[in-house]
Amino acid sequence: MKYTKQDYEDWWFKYNQNHDKGVFNGELYLFLVEMKLDPERARVNKYMKQFDKNGDGKLEVDEWCELMAYIFANHIQ
Repeated sequence: MKYTKQDYEDWWFKYNQNHDKGVFNGELYLFLVEMKLDPERARVNKYMKQFDKNGDGKLEVDEWCELMAYIFANHIQ
């Protein structure tokens, strides 16, 4: 299945429902579990370090979309 940027943005809004400024690593982990994307804590931490550009500990919508594009380009057959 091919996902779009709109899908990524919709997921961002779903997974940051408790705050409007970003998705934290626990929420990213939950997303990976629900999508059956091999959620390892080490991988979640790696993704957060790689895609949290401003280092504030959460993924803003543009950072989230970049990560989703990376995940689905590299880990989904």
